[in-house]
Amino acid sequence: MQPQLPESPTSGLARFDLPDATTLITFFAVVVTLIVADRILRRPKRVHRLHHDLIMIALTGCGLIVVIWTFDPAQRDAAFTLGGILISAIIALSSGTWIGNGMAGILLRVQRHFRAGDYIRVGDWAGRVTERGLFFTEIQNELRDLVTVPNSYLANRPTKVIRTPSTLICTEVSLGYDVSRSEVEQLLLDAAQAAGLADSFVHILALGDFAISYRVSGLLTDSQELLSGRSRLNAMVLDTLHAGGIEIVSPSFMNQRVLAPEQAMIPDATGRPLPTTRGTRPEAVMFDKAKAAAARERLAALVESVNAKVQQLKAEIERSTPESREDLTQRLERLEKRRTWLIDLIARQEEEV
Repeated sequence: MQPQLPESPTSGLARFDLPDATTLITFFAVVVTLIVADRILRRPKRVHRLHHDLIMIALTGCGLIVVIWTFDPAQRDAAFTLGGILISAIIALSSGTWIGNGMAGILLRVQRHFRAGDYIRVGDWAGRVTERGLFFTEIQNELRDLVTVPNSYLANRPTKVIRTPSTLICTEVSLGYDVSRSEVEQLLLDAAQAAGLADSFVHILALGDFAISYRVSGLLTDSQELLSGRSRLNAMVLDTLHAGGIEIVSPSFMNQRVLAPEQAMIPDATGRPLPTTRGTRPEAVMFDKAKAAAARERLAALVESVNAKVQQLKAEIERSTPESREDLTQRLERLEKRRTWLIDLIARQEEEV
């Protein structure tokens, strides 16, 4: 008599039959529930993208367990085994992509290196953050396009974050040795002041074979105007040096041109240099979604703060005396009205986007 071999864990899969009506109804109910939950969490946007992704993953796992539990007890073990095999295969095949992005997304949240509305530069990408999810981070670039960057890409590369609310901006210019250094430094400081920068200073970067490299830096008090501030600084440097009679040309052009010695390459200027801040602010058009995302995140933080105060007041009301309960109740009503107003404001902003 031959010994009986133990039953393989996957041998029950051969006895797996098609699901009955109860299982099908439960499956469709779970799918509808997930769709409704996704819509509720997205509009109005009451939770962050990361929280949304985590909640949907948890609901999907619970829904899968509920569907399997409706199977016949004789087939339930086989269904759990099949589900485990499928999940293990998915994790094994995609562990280098979405699991890595998910872990990187949690790491970025814990580090709090940047938030919605911040201007970041990583690799070849630069722009303001509009949304931070579990797997991807969305940024809006200078052309107003939305770029989805995997979180693992951000976690594995140095990320430059422009400090808020103020940051340093600078520009460089090369001038000949025939121009006095002290005169150049004073004109560059005047240009930084005309550009609206604070605490400006000048560095001499290099003494080249044909020219001296200068860099003027200053503090831009409103980092939301980063691109406009850089453009304005370049314009003011150009106008101020020309107004001071200093010619800006490259060494190769200086060595090769055929001009009279007294002829300078300075355009005709009428009056004082004019600032370049006319019309619409470029950042208002470039980073509209990032600006709205930053405002929603600040409002969400206010909602969380008000929720904490509401819970604290409710606890105080339970412990209070009848004399002080009326005043505490009025304060609670005001806080609840403020919370409702903030939630409605977030919903209106989400609808506008």
